[in-house]
Amino acid sequence: MTVPVPQAQRSVASSFGHDSRDSTHHLQAALDSDAAIVVIDNVPGGWTTGPLWVNRSDVTIVIEPGVVIRAQGSGEFASLLTILDQQRIRIIGYGARIEMTKNRFRGRTAQRMAIALRSVTDVTIEGITIVNSIGDSIYLGIGRERAHSTRVTVRDVSCINSSRHGIGVTTVAGLLIDGCSFLESNGSEPEVGLTFHPNQSGEQLTGITVQNCTFHGNLGHQILIDDTKLSDTSQPLDITIDQCNFSTMTRNLTRPMIQVRQRYRGVIDIQGSLIRYSNRARVLSVGSSDEADTSWDYELAKDAEPIVLLTKGDYAHGALQLHNIVVMPYDAATDDQALVTVKPLTPTITRGRTGGFVFRRERGSFHQPLAIPFTTTGSATERYDHGGLPGFVVLPAGETEVILPVRALPRRRPSDPGTVTLGIHVDEGPVRLTGHHAQLTIQDEGDAR
Repeated sequence: MTVPVPQAQRSVASSFGHDSRDSTHHLQAALDSDAAIVVIDNVPGGWTTGPLWVNRSDVTIVIEPGVVIRAQGSGEFASLLTILDQQRIRIIGYGARIEMTKNRFRGRTAQRMAIALRSVTDVTIEGITIVNSIGDSIYLGIGRERAHSTRVTVRDVSCINSSRHGIGVTTVAGLLIDGCSFLESNGSEPEVGLTFHPNQSGEQLTGITVQNCTFHGNLGHQILIDDTKLSDTSQPLDITIDQCNFSTMTRNLTRPMIQVRQRYRGVIDIQGSLIRYSNRARVLSVGSSDEADTSWDYELAKDAEPIVLLTKGDYAHGALQLHNIVVMPYDAATDDQALVTVKPLTPTITRGRTGGFVFRRERGSFHQPLAIPFTTTGSATERYDHGGLPGFVVLPAGETEVILPVRALPRRRPSDPGTVTLGIHVDEGPVRLTGHHAQLTIQDEGDAR
């Protein structure tokens, strides 16, 4: 069910005016109002705007489903939306899009972000799709006081065709990136899905978790972690990457899919993840550069290279730790003796609550982790009716079952169907199957009887 908001607490953007050619002043007036909730509503032709600023704390910005916010393209060094030195801000954009025109600024992209977060605290961004960002789709860096951001959440966001980074992070203490997708970054170096790259020794990368995310087709790296601008006195790294799906179809023999340039203390823990490759792609490089003489470089040099299964303790280099990672070609089987079943935890989930699917290994090589890719079916829309899913699960070595959580999201509009279905179909190729399709129903609370 949808939850009404008292009108006295709401400010609707179109009430300040709308101009299909340039609505910058109208949108900025809505953001500057004293309402606790600012609604950017769906108007004919969408919203075209220049740079916008959130100049106050304690505000929720709701971008309605179907809304398209387009950047004008003017202002070479201005981001579309900047939040500077503010706190307790939430941006909700399920079913909405931000669009930029990156080709107009090719080679001059460093400061042209879709959303720039600078020295913010307690900020959440949810559900928005960001397309064609001129710089980064989302950037986390320092503000006027040169302080790091704290307690930032990015959930169910899609970063598509970004020029530089899908998300670029220079300094943060406490960051959760959950259920997001990073697709096809290209245009300006380094062309990466997700980058952690401090610019000076006083910055830090701590309390970071990246989970249930998908990385595909980013022209540089899928993920880049580079601490070479830190120092011995910097805060130790603390980054966990869990249940993430890395893949590429491009023949990129010079840039590994995952690049770690690490010199200093801390922990980078990559676990429970799947790396799928084709065309002899380099998979993982650890050291101080992209060159072949890196400290440690895992490269699949032959198309027929066998699957690599990494369990805890198999590999560690400096800050980097890997466990329960499966690396495999697209057309390979993870375990041709495995027998897998999948079923829902419960037949229904009430919107706003969490359910899931149980994947069970009935037989196979239990001493190895097992990757189980899947596709979704049914009437439910990912990152609208339910949270983002990674497209696979990994059964850890020695385990017989694993649960894939499913977050059922609230209904956004009264016209949206109250009841939708989500099916999980385990791909035929990687494992032998029985009961390889399962379905659950997402419904309003009043229907769950």
